[in-house]
This record gives sequence, structure tokens and C-alpha cells, in this order.
Amino acid sequence: RGLKEMPQPASKLELDLGGIIGAFFFTLAFSLLFPTMVVAILYEKEQRLRVMMRMMGLGSAAYWTINYLFWFLVFTFHSLFILVVASTVKLPSGYTIGLFTKTDASVHLVNFFLWENFLISFSFFWATIVRSSRAGSISSTLFVLVMTLVGFLAWDGGGFFMSDSTSEGAKTVITMIPF
Repeated sequence: RGLKEMPQPASKLELDLGGIIGAFFFTLAFSLLFPTMVVAILYEKEQRLRVMMRMMGLGSAAYWTINYLFWFLVFTFHSLFILVVASTVKLPSGYTIGLFTKTDASVHLVNFFLWENFLISFSFFWATIVRSSRAGSISSTLFVLVMTLVGFLAWDGGGFFMSDSTSEGAKTVITMIPF
């Protein structure tokens, strides 16, 4: 009746997908608000809403402070939601996302705080370069996708930074690019 495999104890698959490709998707998830911020600022510029607000007595400092605080709160809730979901989700097989479960929450909170400040400031800068909300939407979305992919391939996938053949000058230039 043929050969059969010898019985053996069940084995558990120890594959951490969050560790392998999670960096790409989590970087993308935490950068998704960037195009939204840029489009919102450019839309206000296109519709001359800021000019109308200024005519009604709202100063530039108050306008930018309100915008900054609004996006800071939105991004904080977005980050906390992802942090809570990623930390508590557990598959029936027992798999958890090691990126969030093996790292102290205070480290994540500091990183999220720095990242959201950078992203808000960079979206304000991006909105000064681009003139229309459509161009801002397309360019900022492409920027997020390309920088996320470059970061993933340089650090995790391609081993660009771990390679001995990569010069220190090339590493310095790459790390100067935002994202």
C-alpha cells in the first residue's frame, strides 16, 4: 500500500509576518494622513478661505496654530487606534504582531509624537510648494508610496544599510531624505 510518513508531533509555524513585511505596511499606515493634510491646506488656499478668515479678524498665527493642533489631535487618535489594535489583536493560532507586543508602549508613544510633529510640519511645507489640491494629492500620495518603498527596500528587504559595500556617504545622503 505504499510508503507512509512516520508519525511526528505537531509543529507550530514560527513565521513573524509583522516582522518581515510589517514595517512597510505600518509605515504606510502612519503616513496616510500626510496627503489628507496637504489637500486640506491647499483646498483652503484655493478657495481663499484663509483670506476670508483674515478679513474676519483671525490672525495668521492663530490660523496655523489651530490647524496644527487639529491635525495633531487627529493624528494622535489615529496612532493610538493603530497602537491599541495592533497590540491587542491575536489570531486564533496565537500569532501577535511582535513589532508592537515586544516593544514597550512608551517607546511607541515617543516615536509617534516625533513622527506626527514631523509629518504635520512637512505637510505645511509641502503645501507651500504645490499650488493646487489635485497636484498636492497626487504628489504627496506618490511621495508617501515611494519613500515607504525605498525605506522598506533599503532597511528590510534589500539590506542596503546592512551591506558592507554601501559607502558611508551614500548612507548619509539617504538618511537626509524625509521619511
